[in-house]
Amino acid sequence: MRRGSIGAESLLGAQLDRDGHAHQPEGSNGRSDYAPFVDAGIASTGLLSIRDDNYHTPQDDIDNVSITTLTHAARAVANLIGTLQQDADALGTR
Repeated sequence: MRRGSIGAESLLGAQLDRDGHAHQPEGSNGRSDYAPFVDAGIASTGLLSIRDDNYHTPQDDIDNVSITTLTHAARAVANLIGTLQQDADALGTR
């Protein structure tokens, strides 16, 4: 996993910690939608809610979206973007 990707994952995790939202860093297994970016040397990360029993089932639809989980994810991503806006080297790639 590239250094910038690790930095992005750490920033996401830090916000989830502040929100008291349990999370588990997974790293990139090469099967994600963003694998081509990692392969090209572009820092990348993602969020996945694997505790959802509906994941990848016919019930995996808008009616089963967890607003709480979505809110925590949105806050983590907003924090990552805000941090990068303030400090372009926050991922530790320079």
